[in-house]
Amino acid sequence: MNNESLRILTPADKPVYMRLMAQAFERGKVQKDTVYDENFGSETAGIWKNDQLQAAVTVRPFAVRWRNAASGTLSMGGVAGVATGIEARGRGYVDRLLRDSLVRMRDAGQVVSALYPFAWAFYRKFGWEWVGEKRSVTLPLREIKATPEGRFVREVPSETAREMLAPVYDRYCARYNGAFSAESHQWSDKLSHNEDRTTFVYAYFPDGGTEPTAYLLWRYDSGSDAGEIREFIAYTPDGYRALFGLLHYLGTQCKTARVVVPADPPFWLQLHSWEVKTCIEPVFQARVVDVCAAMGQLVSPDGFPDGASVTVQVEDGAAPWNQGTFRITTESGRIRCSPESENKAADATLDIQAFSQAFWGAPSLPMLREAGRIEVRDEAGYENLCRLLPAAPIFTMDFF
Repeated sequence: MNNESLRILTPADKPVYMRLMAQAFERGKVQKDTVYDENFGSETAGIWKNDQLQAAVTVRPFAVRWRNAASGTLSMGGVAGVATGIEARGRGYVDRLLRDSLVRMRDAGQVVSALYPFAWAFYRKFGWEWVGEKRSVTLPLREIKATPEGRFVREVPSETAREMLAPVYDRYCARYNGAFSAESHQWSDKLSHNEDRTTFVYAYFPDGGTEPTAYLLWRYDSGSDAGEIREFIAYTPDGYRALFGLLHYLGTQCKTARVVVPADPPFWLQLHSWEVKTCIEPVFQARVVDVCAAMGQLVSPDGFPDGASVTVQVEDGAAPWNQGTFRITTESGRIRCSPESENKAADATLDIQAFSQAFWGAPSLPMLREAGRIEVRDEAGYENLCRLLPAAPIFTMDFF
Protein backbone atom coordinates (compact mmCIF):
# COMPACT_ATOMS: atom_id res chain seq x y z
CA MET A 1 0.00 0.00 0.00
CA ASN A 2 1.41 3.41 -1.02
CA ASN A 3 0.93 5.77 1.92
CA GLU A 4 3.21 8.54 0.63
CA SER A 5 1.91 12.02 -0.18
CA LEU A 6 3.31 15.32 -1.46
CA ARG A 7 1.87 18.54 -0.11
CA ILE A 8 2.69 22.14 0.79
CA LEU A 9 3.72 22.62 4.43
CA THR A 10 1.59 24.50 6.93
CA PRO A 11 2.61 26.39 10.12
CA ALA A 12 1.71 23.26 12.10
CA ASP A 13 4.55 21.42 10.32
CA LYS A 14 7.20 23.81 11.57
CA PRO A 15 8.69 21.62 14.37
CA VAL A 16 9.29 18.59 12.14
CA TYR A 17 10.60 20.79 9.34
CA MET A 18 13.07 22.52 11.65
CA ARG A 19 14.27 19.12 12.83
CA LEU A 20 14.88 18.08 9.21
CA MET A 21 16.81 21.32 8.53
CA ALA A 22 18.91 20.82 11.66
CA GLN A 23 19.91 17.38 10.44
CA ALA A 24 20.52 18.33 6.81
CA PHE A 25 22.30 21.69 7.22
CA GLU A 26 23.24 22.34 10.84
CA ARG A 27 24.83 19.03 11.89
CA GLY A 28 22.12 18.61 14.49
CA LYS A 29 22.28 22.11 15.99
CA VAL A 30 18.93 22.92 17.59
CA GLN A 31 17.16 25.67 15.65
CA LYS A 32 15.63 28.65 17.40
CA ASP A 33 11.89 29.22 17.22
CA THR A 34 12.44 32.43 15.26
CA VAL A 35 14.03 30.58 12.34
CA TYR A 36 11.90 30.18 9.20
CA ASP A 37 9.05 32.31 10.58
CA GLU A 38 8.61 34.52 7.52
CA ASN A 39 6.02 33.00 5.15
CA PHE A 40 6.62 29.65 6.77
CA GLY A 41 5.26 26.70 4.87
CA SER A 42 3.72 28.46 1.87
CA GLU A 43 6.91 28.15 -0.20
CA THR A 44 7.88 24.62 0.87
CA ALA A 45 6.68 21.24 -0.39
CA GLY A 46 7.33 18.03 1.48
CA ILE A 47 6.90 14.32 1.01
CA TRP A 48 5.25 12.51 3.87
CA LYS A 49 5.11 8.81 4.73
CA ASN A 50 3.11 7.52 7.66
CA ASP A 51 2.64 11.18 8.70
CA GLN A 52 6.43 11.63 8.93
CA LEU A 53 8.23 14.29 6.87
CA GLN A 54 10.72 12.50 4.60
CA ALA A 55 12.04 15.31 2.39
CA ALA A 56 11.41 18.98 1.55
CA VAL A 57 12.19 21.59 -1.10
CA THR A 58 11.57 25.33 -0.83
CA VAL A 59 11.04 27.70 -3.77
CA ARG A 60 11.41 31.36 -2.86
CA PRO A 61 10.10 34.06 -5.25
CA PHE A 62 12.48 36.82 -6.30
CA ALA A 63 12.61 39.54 -8.94
CA VAL A 64 15.97 39.70 -10.70
CA ARG A 65 17.35 42.33 -13.04
CA TRP A 66 17.54 41.38 -16.73
CA ARG A 67 19.19 43.60 -19.31
CA ASN A 68 16.94 42.76 -22.29
CA ALA A 69 13.67 42.09 -20.44
CA ALA A 70 10.79 44.37 -21.37
CA SER A 71 10.13 45.17 -17.72
CA GLY A 72 13.80 45.22 -16.67
CA THR A 73 13.27 42.23 -14.38
CA LEU A 74 12.28 38.57 -14.56
CA SER A 75 10.50 36.49 -11.94
CA MET A 76 12.83 33.85 -10.52
CA GLY A 77 12.30 30.83 -8.31
CA GLY A 78 15.16 30.43 -5.86
CA VAL A 79 15.45 26.77 -4.85
CA ALA A 80 16.62 26.26 -1.27
CA GLY A 81 16.34 23.91 1.68
CA VAL A 82 16.62 20.75 -0.43
CA ALA A 83 16.77 18.10 2.27
CA THR A 84 16.02 14.43 2.89
CA GLY A 85 16.09 12.61 6.21
CA ILE A 86 19.06 10.28 6.59
CA GLU A 87 16.90 7.18 6.76
CA ALA A 88 14.83 8.29 3.72
CA ARG A 89 17.66 8.89 1.25
CA GLY A 90 18.07 6.98 -1.98
CA ARG A 91 14.32 6.64 -2.57
CA GLY A 92 13.83 9.32 -5.21
CA TYR A 93 12.08 11.83 -2.96
CA VAL A 94 14.16 14.83 -4.06
CA ASP A 95 13.73 13.80 -7.71
CA ARG A 96 9.98 13.99 -7.23
CA LEU A 97 10.12 17.26 -5.32
CA LEU A 98 12.37 19.01 -7.84
CA ARG A 99 10.12 18.04 -10.73
CA ASP A 100 7.16 19.28 -8.69
CA SER A 101 9.02 22.54 -7.99
CA LEU A 102 9.41 23.15 -11.73
CA VAL A 103 5.64 22.80 -12.18
CA ARG A 104 5.00 25.18 -9.29
CA MET A 105 7.48 27.74 -10.68
CA ARG A 106 5.95 27.51 -14.17
CA ASP A 107 2.43 27.98 -12.78
CA ALA A 108 3.61 30.97 -10.70
CA GLY A 109 5.18 32.66 -13.73
CA GLN A 110 8.74 32.21 -12.44
CA VAL A 111 10.40 31.83 -15.83
CA VAL A 112 13.93 31.26 -14.51
CA SER A 113 15.34 29.49 -11.48
CA ALA A 114 18.62 29.38 -9.58
CA LEU A 115 20.16 27.52 -6.66
CA TYR A 116 23.42 27.04 -4.78
CA PRO A 117 24.28 23.35 -5.24
CA PHE A 118 25.89 20.94 -2.81
CA ALA A 119 26.97 19.01 -5.95
CA TRP A 120 26.83 20.44 -9.47
CA ALA A 121 26.28 17.05 -11.13
CA PHE A 122 23.25 16.29 -8.97
CA TYR A 123 21.20 19.28 -10.13
CA ARG A 124 22.50 19.08 -13.70
CA LYS A 125 20.32 15.96 -14.06
CA PHE A 126 17.27 18.19 -13.57
CA GLY A 127 18.29 20.92 -16.02
CA TRP A 128 20.18 23.36 -13.81
CA GLU A 129 23.67 24.35 -15.01
CA TRP A 130 26.39 26.76 -13.92
CA VAL A 131 26.04 30.31 -15.23
CA GLY A 132 28.35 33.31 -15.10
CA GLU A 133 31.60 34.00 -13.33
CA LYS A 134 32.42 36.00 -10.24
CA ARG A 135 35.69 36.93 -8.55
CA SER A 136 36.54 36.25 -4.93
CA VAL A 137 39.32 38.76 -4.26
CA THR A 138 41.67 39.29 -1.31
CA LEU A 139 42.98 42.86 -1.21
CA PRO A 140 46.21 43.88 0.59
CA LEU A 141 44.88 47.02 2.26
CA ARG A 142 48.27 48.49 3.07
CA GLU A 143 49.07 48.61 -0.63
CA ILE A 144 46.13 50.93 -1.31
CA LYS A 145 46.83 54.64 -1.58
CA ALA A 146 44.70 57.49 -0.26
CA THR A 147 42.52 59.28 -2.81
CA PRO A 148 41.07 62.82 -2.92
CA GLU A 149 37.56 61.39 -3.28
CA GLY A 150 37.99 59.41 -0.06
CA ARG A 151 37.32 62.53 2.04
CA PHE A 152 33.72 62.52 0.79
CA VAL A 153 33.00 59.06 2.23
CA ARG A 154 31.12 58.99 5.50
CA GLU A 155 29.43 56.44 7.70
CA VAL A 156 25.68 55.90 7.39
CA PRO A 157 23.67 54.27 10.22
CA SER A 158 22.93 50.72 9.13
CA GLU A 159 19.46 50.92 10.66
CA THR A 160 18.41 53.66 8.21
CA ALA A 161 20.67 52.87 5.25
CA ARG A 162 18.31 50.90 3.05
CA GLU A 163 16.24 53.80 1.71
CA MET A 164 19.34 55.84 0.94
CA LEU A 165 21.33 53.03 -0.68
CA ALA A 166 18.59 51.29 -2.70
CA PRO A 167 18.81 53.65 -5.74
CA VAL A 168 22.62 53.22 -5.83
CA TYR A 169 22.28 49.46 -5.62
CA ASP A 170 19.59 49.34 -8.32
CA ARG A 171 21.55 51.45 -10.79
CA TYR A 172 24.65 49.30 -10.27
CA CYS A 173 22.73 46.04 -10.70
CA ALA A 174 20.97 47.13 -13.90
CA ARG A 175 24.03 45.99 -15.86
CA TYR A 176 23.83 42.36 -14.65
CA ASN A 177 21.45 39.52 -15.41
CA GLY A 178 20.37 37.77 -12.23
CA ALA A 179 21.10 40.54 -9.73
CA PHE A 180 18.25 40.86 -7.25
CA SER A 181 16.10 43.95 -7.65
CA ALA A 182 16.26 46.47 -4.82
CA GLU A 183 12.91 45.11 -3.60
CA SER A 184 14.15 41.49 -3.51
CA HIS A 185 17.66 42.24 -2.23
CA GLN A 186 18.19 40.81 1.24
CA TRP A 187 18.89 44.10 2.98
CA SER A 188 18.07 42.82 6.46
CA ASP A 189 20.78 40.19 6.25
CA LYS A 190 23.35 42.46 4.61
CA LEU A 191 22.90 45.36 7.05
CA SER A 192 22.34 43.39 10.23
CA HIS A 193 24.73 43.07 13.15
CA ASN A 194 25.05 39.35 13.80
CA GLU A 195 27.59 36.67 14.68
CA ASP A 196 28.71 39.11 17.37
CA ARG A 197 30.02 41.50 14.69
CA THR A 198 28.97 45.04 13.72
CA THR A 199 28.24 45.86 10.08
CA PHE A 200 29.53 49.34 9.15
CA VAL A 201 28.00 51.21 6.21
CA TYR A 202 30.08 53.79 4.33
CA ALA A 203 28.72 55.85 1.44
CA TYR A 204 30.36 58.24 -1.01
CA PHE A 205 28.71 61.67 -1.37
CA PRO A 206 30.34 63.48 -4.32
CA ASP A 207 31.65 66.92 -3.32
CA GLY A 208 30.00 66.52 0.08
CA GLY A 209 26.47 66.47 -1.34
CA THR A 210 23.41 64.68 0.01
CA GLU A 211 22.94 61.90 -2.60
CA PRO A 212 25.36 58.93 -2.46
CA THR A 213 26.63 57.30 -5.64
CA ALA A 214 28.71 54.46 -4.13
CA TYR A 215 28.78 52.50 -0.92
CA LEU A 216 30.62 49.77 0.94
CA LEU A 217 29.49 47.40 3.70
CA TRP A 218 32.31 46.44 6.08
CA ARG A 219 32.73 43.93 8.88
CA TYR A 220 35.87 43.18 10.91
CA ASP A 221 36.83 39.55 11.38
CA SER A 222 36.89 38.17 14.89
CA GLY A 223 40.35 37.39 16.23
CA SER A 224 42.30 38.21 13.05
CA ASP A 225 43.73 41.18 11.17
CA ALA A 226 41.40 40.74 8.19
CA GLY A 227 38.00 42.09 7.22
CA GLU A 228 35.08 41.36 4.91
CA ILE A 229 33.63 43.75 2.34
CA ARG A 230 30.04 42.53 2.29
CA GLU A 231 29.11 44.74 -0.66
CA PHE A 232 31.22 46.99 -2.88
CA ILE A 233 28.86 49.09 -5.05
CA ALA A 234 30.34 51.65 -7.43
CA TYR A 235 29.47 52.44 -11.04
CA THR A 236 31.62 55.52 -11.73
CA PRO A 237 35.41 56.03 -11.68
CA ASP A 238 35.20 58.56 -8.84
CA GLY A 239 33.03 56.13 -6.86
CA TYR A 240 35.68 53.42 -7.18
CA ARG A 241 38.40 55.84 -6.15
CA ALA A 242 36.39 57.03 -3.16
CA LEU A 243 35.81 53.53 -1.81
CA PHE A 244 39.45 52.59 -2.33
CA GLY A 245 40.38 55.71 -0.43
CA LEU A 246 38.32 54.40 2.49
CA LEU A 247 40.03 51.00 2.24
CA HIS A 248 43.38 52.78 2.57
CA TYR A 249 42.44 53.92 6.07
CA LEU A 250 40.93 50.57 7.03
CA GLY A 251 44.41 49.27 6.26
CA THR A 252 45.62 50.83 9.50
CA GLN A 253 43.71 48.09 11.36
CA CYS A 254 43.59 45.18 8.92
CA LYS A 255 46.12 43.63 6.57
CA THR A 256 43.63 42.22 4.08
CA ALA A 257 39.98 42.36 3.07
CA ARG A 258 37.87 39.81 1.21
CA VAL A 259 35.29 40.83 -1.38
CA VAL A 260 33.21 39.02 -4.01
CA VAL A 261 32.71 41.02 -7.20
CA PRO A 262 31.50 40.49 -10.78
CA ALA A 263 33.83 39.28 -13.51
CA ASP A 264 34.28 42.82 -14.88
CA PRO A 265 35.31 45.15 -12.00
CA PRO A 266 38.20 47.58 -12.71
CA PHE A 267 40.01 46.60 -9.53
CA TRP A 268 43.35 46.25 -11.28
CA LEU A 269 43.08 49.87 -12.39
CA GLN A 270 42.82 50.89 -8.73
CA LEU A 271 45.34 48.48 -7.26
CA HIS A 272 47.99 46.42 -9.05
CA SER A 273 50.02 44.26 -6.71
CA TRP A 274 51.34 40.70 -6.61
CA GLU A 275 49.56 40.44 -3.26
CA VAL A 276 46.09 40.70 -4.83
CA LYS A 277 44.71 37.17 -4.78
CA THR A 278 41.79 36.26 -7.07
CA CYS A 279 39.72 33.10 -7.29
CA ILE A 280 37.31 32.63 -10.21
CA GLU A 281 34.02 30.90 -9.31
CA PRO A 282 30.63 30.28 -10.96
CA VAL A 283 27.87 32.66 -9.84
CA PHE A 284 25.43 29.81 -9.14
CA GLN A 285 23.51 27.07 -10.95
CA ALA A 286 20.46 28.14 -12.93
CA ARG A 287 18.00 27.12 -15.59
CA VAL A 288 15.10 28.35 -17.69
CA VAL A 289 11.82 27.07 -16.24
CA ASP A 290 9.61 27.78 -19.26
CA VAL A 291 11.30 28.33 -22.64
CA CYS A 292 8.42 30.09 -24.40
CA ALA A 293 7.33 32.19 -21.43
CA ALA A 294 10.92 33.29 -20.76
CA MET A 295 11.59 34.25 -24.38
CA GLY A 296 8.29 36.11 -24.50
CA GLN A 297 9.44 38.52 -21.78
CA LEU A 298 12.43 39.75 -23.79
CA VAL A 299 12.70 42.60 -26.27
CA SER A 300 14.39 42.20 -29.63
CA PRO A 301 17.71 44.00 -30.17
CA ASP A 302 17.90 47.30 -32.00
CA GLY A 303 17.87 46.83 -35.75
CA PHE A 304 16.57 43.27 -35.60
CA PRO A 305 13.98 42.96 -38.39
CA ASP A 306 10.41 42.04 -37.52
CA GLY A 307 9.59 38.53 -38.68
CA ALA A 308 13.15 37.22 -38.57
CA SER A 309 13.14 33.84 -36.87
CA VAL A 310 15.00 30.76 -35.70
CA THR A 311 13.78 27.27 -34.88
CA VAL A 312 15.32 25.64 -31.83
CA GLN A 313 15.03 22.06 -30.64
CA VAL A 314 15.34 21.76 -26.86
CA GLU A 315 15.79 18.58 -24.84
CA ASP A 316 14.46 18.78 -21.27
CA GLY A 317 13.81 15.55 -19.40
CA ALA A 318 12.62 17.27 -16.21
CA ALA A 319 10.14 19.77 -17.70
CA PRO A 320 8.21 18.15 -20.57
CA TRP A 321 6.66 21.46 -21.68
CA ASN A 322 10.17 22.49 -22.79
CA GLN A 323 10.75 19.31 -24.80
CA GLY A 324 10.45 19.82 -28.55
CA THR A 325 11.04 22.32 -31.34
CA PHE A 326 10.13 25.99 -30.96
CA ARG A 327 9.90 28.86 -33.42
CA ILE A 328 11.32 32.07 -32.02
CA THR A 329 10.54 35.24 -33.93
CA THR A 330 10.01 38.97 -33.37
CA GLU A 331 6.96 41.17 -33.62
CA SER A 332 6.79 44.90 -32.86
CA GLY A 333 10.04 44.82 -30.91
CA ARG A 334 9.08 41.83 -28.75
CA ILE A 335 10.22 38.23 -28.97
CA ARG A 336 7.60 35.57 -29.57
CA CYS A 337 8.04 31.84 -29.00
CA SER A 338 5.70 28.97 -29.84
CA PRO A 339 5.91 25.21 -30.50
CA GLU A 340 6.85 24.47 -34.12
CA SER A 341 4.11 22.54 -35.89
CA GLU A 342 6.05 21.72 -39.05
CA ASN A 343 7.96 18.47 -38.95
CA LYS A 344 11.39 19.58 -40.08
CA ALA A 345 14.89 19.82 -38.67
CA ALA A 346 15.54 22.77 -36.35
CA ASP A 347 18.13 25.45 -37.10
CA ALA A 348 19.83 24.68 -33.78
CA THR A 349 19.59 21.82 -31.28
CA LEU A 350 20.69 21.96 -27.64
CA ASP A 351 19.68 20.61 -24.25
CA ILE A 352 18.03 22.71 -21.56
CA GLN A 353 21.33 23.15 -19.72
CA ALA A 354 22.99 24.81 -22.73
CA PHE A 355 19.84 26.77 -23.59
CA SER A 356 19.70 28.06 -20.04
CA GLN A 357 23.33 29.18 -20.13
CA ALA A 358 22.72 31.01 -23.41
CA PHE A 359 19.55 32.62 -22.07
CA TRP A 360 21.29 33.84 -18.91
CA GLY A 361 24.15 35.20 -21.05
CA ALA A 362 27.31 33.42 -19.84
CA PRO A 363 28.72 31.26 -21.25
CA SER A 364 27.61 32.75 -24.55
CA LEU A 365 26.23 30.87 -27.54
CA PRO A 366 29.55 31.12 -29.46
CA MET A 367 31.37 29.66 -26.45
CA LEU A 368 28.81 26.87 -26.17
CA ARG A 369 29.17 26.10 -29.87
CA GLU A 370 32.94 25.99 -29.60
CA ALA A 371 32.56 23.52 -26.72
CA GLY A 372 30.26 21.28 -28.78
CA ARG A 373 27.18 22.07 -26.67
CA ILE A 374 24.99 23.19 -29.57
CA GLU A 375 24.36 21.58 -32.96
CA VAL A 376 23.85 24.09 -35.76
CA ARG A 377 22.07 23.15 -38.97
CA ASP A 378 21.33 26.62 -40.37
CA GLU A 379 23.88 29.44 -39.95
CA ALA A 380 21.40 32.25 -40.57
CA GLY A 381 19.08 30.90 -37.88
CA TYR A 382 21.98 30.49 -35.48
CA GLU A 383 23.07 34.09 -36.06
CA ASN A 384 19.53 35.25 -35.29
CA LEU A 385 19.59 33.26 -32.04
CA CYS A 386 22.92 34.87 -31.10
CA ARG A 387 21.39 38.32 -31.54
CA LEU A 388 18.26 37.42 -29.58
CA LEU A 389 20.30 35.87 -26.73
CA PRO A 390 23.42 38.07 -26.51
CA ALA A 391 26.27 37.48 -24.07
CA ALA A 392 25.67 39.27 -20.76
CA PRO A 393 27.44 39.48 -17.39
CA ILE A 394 25.76 37.67 -14.50
CA PHE A 395 26.07 38.57 -10.84
CA THR A 396 24.21 38.48 -7.55
CA MET A 397 25.09 39.43 -3.99
CA ASP A 398 22.27 37.41 -2.43
CA PHE A 399 22.29 33.91 -0.99
CA PHE A 400 19.11 31.91 -0.50
